[in-house]
Amino acid sequence: MYRQFTKELIQLKEFRLHELFKSEDDRWVATLKPVELHNRCTGCDVKAHIHNRKSRTLRHQWIPGRRDLYVQIPVYRFRCPLCGITWSSNWEGIPQRGHVTEHFKATVTEYCFGKTIQEVANNLLEPYSNVERWFYEQASNLLPDIKETDSPEQLCLDEFAIRKGHCYAFALMDPTTGHIWQTSEGKVENPSRMDYFTIHFDNHQRSLSRI
Repeated sequence: MYRQFTKELIQLKEFRLHELFKSEDDRWVATLKPVELHNRCTGCDVKAHIHNRKSRTLRHQWIPGRRDLYVQIPVYRFRCPLCGITWSSNWEGIPQRGHVTEHFKATVTEYCFGKTIQEVANNLLEPYSNVERWFYEQASNLLPDIKETDSPEQLCLDEFAIRKGHCYAFALMDPTTGHIWQTSEGKVENPSRMDYFTIHFDNHQRSLSRI
């Protein structure tokens, strides 16, 4: 029963759960095995040999106020018996470098909404630069698809600094979906006047009045 629950929690379709244990440093670690090796040479189309193998432990699931879940995955080095080329295994959701999975980055990005990056970094015990990089890598994936988004009834105006004290810009955002419809460089001299903004919706132009 717990294996089925853990499989849903792990959410890595290329792996199956092999073992779940508690490490010496009091961490829950799920040892994973690949469902399929994908060890055919792309040039010769023959089955390659495992030249070397090791394992990586990555931070995978973070639940605020609870223990983290780590995953231990195998890393294979293959060698083609015909052409002699070597390559490493590449798994979906597992970056080639780093100590966290893509799922962990997405979870942290969702947690950042409504909070400062510094606050999240403190809760995670991660460097600020890591959390900031993950957020900007993943945030665009969480935005709604513009093709499936209706024209907004209201827009919010937000001014931000590209380089504080030197270069500024502003953005128009739908407060309902969070979609950013337009960005322009420059400062808003009179925020009470918004009748000079224009935005394109479905091949026609609509003027925005003050909200």
